[in-house]
Amino acid sequence: MGLNLTVTGYGTAIWILSALWGVAAYRRYIAPTAAGLAVACGGVLAGATMTMASPAGQALAMLTVAGLLAVGVAAHRVMFVAFGAAGTLWVVPEIANRYLPGTVAAPMAAAVAGLVLIAIALWLARARRQTP
Repeated sequence: MGLNLTVTGYGTAIWILSALWGVAAYRRYIAPTAAGLAVACGGVLAGATMTMASPAGQALAMLTVAGLLAVGVAAHRVMFVAFGAAGTLWVVPEIANRYLPGTVAAPMAAAVAGLVLIAIALWLARARRQTP
């Protein structure tokens, strides 16, 4: 009796393993920490986008992108914001196009997401400059 996983199952497994890898890297069980966190960010993003065939997967993808951006802003880590921005440019238009096909919603969603990302980047740059 074999295990028959779908793309969503593989994506979920990759997401979970990458999240665990990120926790291990954050706690410095994996060295170098920055490389471990980069691999974890890429993994959760790849895993989340693999699950986007279902509404639950779309929610996971949006939460993953939002989580990467939130962690990046809270920790003042540009790497998290960069992965969150890359994910935003893929996930937001994909979801907008799926639920509002043939409209200008996908380009508008990408434009609004881009403006938000620019605002976050500017805020991070100013916050880093003010920190001693």
